[in-house]
Amino acid sequence: MPLAAIEIYLKRMPARIAEFKLALVEATSIPHMKKEDKRSALKRLERTANAYAQESIKPASPARLRLMGIGVNRGK
Repeated sequence: MPLAAIEIYLKRMPARIAEFKLALVEATSIPHMKKEDKRSALKRLERTANAYAQESIKPASPARLRLMGIGVNRGK
């Protein structure tokens, strides 16, 4: 793995841990919510999850992969 990718991963780690902890807090509080609050919280989570699922991801070009330090074999 290229060093730049590892550095980016490590820089983002505290934010990812915080997101995970917030998700745990929300998940543990849902059973104790009123019925309408529970429904709205679950709908909000579903909307957020579906927004990311519907994103189209473009494949990286061989040139971009080479810039990131990833070898490209064209299969010849």
